[in-house]
Order: sequence, then structure tokens, then C-alpha cells
Amino acid sequence: MFSKTFPKEVLIKILCLLDKRDLKPSMYVCKEWYVTAVPLYFQKIWINTKNIKTDSLFLNGHLTRELDLYCAFDEKSRKSKFLRLLSSLPNLKKLDFQLTEFINHYAYILQQLDNITLYPQGIEEITFGRNFHTSHCAANFLACYKFCKSIKRLETHVSNNDLMLATSKSLIYFLPQFTCLTKLTFYRQDQDDVTLFDILLCCENIIDLKYTSQASIPYRATSQVNTTNNKHLKRLTISSPISTSAYINYIRIVQPLDYLKLSTPQDRYEIFQVIEPFAEVFQKFKEFRLKFKGCELSSIPPSLTDTFYNVLCKLKGDRNLLYDATFSDDGYVLGDTVAICDNKLTFCYVVGESASLSSNNTYCLVDSEKIVKAVTINGRRSSFTGILNYAKTFPRAKNFNINTHDFNCKINKTEVIINCSSPSQEIFAHLKDCSPHAETIAFEQEINFVCAVSETTWDLTAFKSLKSFSFIVGNCINMVFHTFLAFKFIYGDFHCYKKILLKKNIPVVDTAFEDTFTVIVKVHSQLVKINCNTKKLTTQLNLKYIH
Repeated sequence: MFSKTFPKEVLIKILCLLDKRDLKPSMYVCKEWYVTAVPLYFQKIWINTKNIKTDSLFLNGHLTRELDLYCAFDEKSRKSKFLRLLSSLPNLKKLDFQLTEFINHYAYILQQLDNITLYPQGIEEITFGRNFHTSHCAANFLACYKFCKSIKRLETHVSNNDLMLATSKSLIYFLPQFTCLTKLTFYRQDQDDVTLFDILLCCENIIDLKYTSQASIPYRATSQVNTTNNKHLKRLTISSPISTSAYINYIRIVQPLDYLKLSTPQDRYEIFQVIEPFAEVFQKFKEFRLKFKGCELSSIPPSLTDTFYNVLCKLKGDRNLLYDATFSDDGYVLGDTVAICDNKLTFCYVVGESASLSSNNTYCLVDSEKIVKAVTINGRRSSFTGILNYAKTFPRAKNFNINTHDFNCKINKTEVIINCSSPSQEIFAHLKDCSPHAETIAFEQEINFVCAVSETTWDLTAFKSLKSFSFIVGNCINMVFHTFLAFKFIYGDFHCYKKILLKKNIPVVDTAFEDTFTVIVKVHSQLVKINCNTKKLTTQLNLKYIH
């Protein structure tokens, strides 16, 4: 018998973490577990078979809150079986059609219901998957309309023209009758002139609105700016061309929101000219995001670079916050162009195909107001030297993440992590400028030495705070003319050797370093720990310490 002293709330939380396959056997542990597990097991059901027995399967239908329909019933009995199933779920909250070809059939069945009281009265959401044809949008919308007194969340692509053809009534007639609607995702069709304000006026109780349109904003929207009063609105997403100032003017006067996102068509950087005069207004939103549609973007024109930077400064305002900045010269961007979220500021700056990242490039942004604290640079077409020189132009930046076609590194105040197969003294010189107080420098990628000369030198003595230097020696397959690879570690006046045999079946003679390629590593103190990983090589001799 299950202990009665065990809190039921804890048991519920544990069982909620189980999937249906594991939840079912838990119902048979004891009576207490059965009473707790049964409501969780039947809370969400999936129908993925045509041969369903509606007379016996849903004896626990009153426990079901969500129904996912993945298959179609037999054509002859489709309507009767579906309606019988629906009537057996009196407390249903969400109905999800995941069918690929029969969605419209069920939408028409719902649309034609006569006595709605025979079916669930509390349906809050009906979804129709992602693969439905646009010609079915009116039927899908009208199916939801049958439950307009309980629907709370609605996503629709319906057009006024389709509604007028089907019912002789427009969207403006239907929307106000969704009296419980709090979340709406609306995709405006090109031939329609439904504005953002039309939606807001029809949905006074709306909390979360996503408005998407590929077409230009109707001119009549300008006269609607001050006509709405949606006091419950907390989250707003506008994905639309900003061809007129109507929506921007609305954002200026709307009450502070928890979330605002603007998404504009690809490469429409002119939006920064529109919002620059009053960009500080966006500080009133707890979370603000601006994104350009599409992943591949062209460069921000040099003529708009200062405008873009001024917007960033105004968004920051007097807050004790600095930006995490991402720069890209390949035009490929996944995230937001500008974002303010949880007291974190970020922006992404694109230098397109016609330019590269360097400190003297007119396409590049200059941080004159010192608003950047971390820099990520994706420079697929830029040189490593140019990228590091550009990174050093950010006076308050303490963290760098640099990615090129053959070099990656992460740099902060005390640590440098590098992925590079052939480091050079030039790299260390640039890293010193970016992280002069580095305590740890580590190469995570195997280093393969090229024997164009007989030795190479890594001078790290300028890193006065260095405590650890680590690197991994590769297979050295390019060193066909050498038998030995020697490392000379110099700690000021003290140094030691590590000698490695590169070829098999060669007698090891511990004498002079003829036929040897030498790598000299210099550090400032004997306290620095040098970790040389040579596990992939054939033989390693003992270290020789020399004073």
C-alpha cells in the first residue's frame, strides 16, 4: 500500500514527467496511484487509427482536455464517428487536426453543426496543422466560429473575400463575437485591406496579437491610429512592410507592453531612419525585438550605419547595460537584428558580399559611445588579422568570439581558447592586444607543423599573468624530412627539452638535435604550466632540464 503520508502534490508532479507508455503501468501500482494517474493518462489523447470503437474507448472521456486527430475515419461513417467521439469529450479544451488531406472534411462537419449544445462547450482552441490549402481557410475559420463563445486562442489565414463568398459577411462581423478571445495570430491576405487597427477594434479583450501582412499598409490606417483602446494588450508582434508611419505612430502611443516584436521584409534598413527620432520610446517595453525576414541579408549601407548606431544608443539610454554584438560578413543571420530582453541588449550587424570586416572599412560600425561589452564575429571572407584589428576597436569589450574559415577563438579577460591547426607568432601578438591579462591559453585543435624551416618560435612572454599554456600535437604527416620533433620550453633563465620520435623503428639516440624540427615556447616564469599533449606520436623521450 502506498504511503498515505506521501504528499499527493509531489506524486502528481512526478507522474506528469512520464510519457504515456510509462504512465499506464503506474496506474496499477495501488489505488492511490490509480486515482492520481488516470486523469493524467486521459488528459491528452491521440487518434491514429481508422478502426476506432467509439462506444467503449472513451469511458473516461470526461477527463480528456486535448484531442489530436492524426487519421481519418472510414469515409462512410466519418461524420457519425467523429461527432460521437466529440460528444463523448464534454470537457475538451483543444482540438488539433494533424491530418494532411482530410482537414477540410472535418472543418465542414464542424461548420455545419446545428445543435452546438450537444458538444463540448469549453473548447478554447482548434488548430488545423500547417499543410492545409489556403482555399480551406474560410471553412477552418467558420468551424472555429461555431465555438466563438469559448475560443481563447485563434490562428487564421482567412480573407475577407472568402468570407464574403461563403457567408456574405466580412471578418469585421465575425471577430467581435469571439468574446473570450485573448490570443490571435492573423495572416492578412494580399487582396485584403484589413489593418492592424481593424483587428484591435474587433478584439477588445485581446492580450497577445500577432499580425502578419506581406502587402503594403492600407492608407486608411493613418486615420485609425488613435481609435483603439486595448487596455488588456500585453504582447504585440507586427510583421509587415513599414511603408507608412501608421503602425510606428501607434507604437509611440500604446501603453507599455510586456513584449513587442517588429518584423520587416528583408533588407529594409530604412526602418532605422523611421524610428531614430524617437527610438528611446522603445525602452518602455519589457522586451523588444526587431527582425528582418529571411536569413541572408545584404550589408547595412554606409549611409545608414550612423543611423543604426544612434538607434542602438537611444535604446540603451541611461541604463547601466551594454550590448552583446554579432558581426557577420557572410550575410547569414538567424536571430534578431536588435533585441532587448531580460535586461540584456543584443544586436547583429551585417557586412554583405561586397565588403569585409576590418577596422578601416566604411561599412563597419564604430563604437564611439562605448556601448559594446562582447563581440562575436563571423568572418568567412575576412582575414584573421583584419578581424582581430576590428575587434580591438571596441574599447569596453571584454569577451570575443571569432570565427573564420580556418580559425576560431574565444577570448575573455583571463582565458583564450583557440582552434587553429597552424598558429604563428602574429596570432599571439594580436591575442595579447585583446586579452593582455590572460591566465590560460589553450589550443583545442591538433597542431600540425609544416617543416618549411628547421624551427618555429612561440613567444608568450608578454602575457605576464599567464599560468597555463596547453596545446595538442598532431600526427605531423607533413614532416617527411625529419626524424625528431623537439620542444624547447624557455622559462626566463630556465629551460627544458621534450624530444619526440616521429618515425617508427628508428633507434633513439639522445645526442644532438640533428634531423630535428624544433618548436621553441617562451613564457615569462617557471610558474607557468605548459601542457604539451603528444599522445598521437610514436615515442616520447624524458624531459631534459637545463639551467
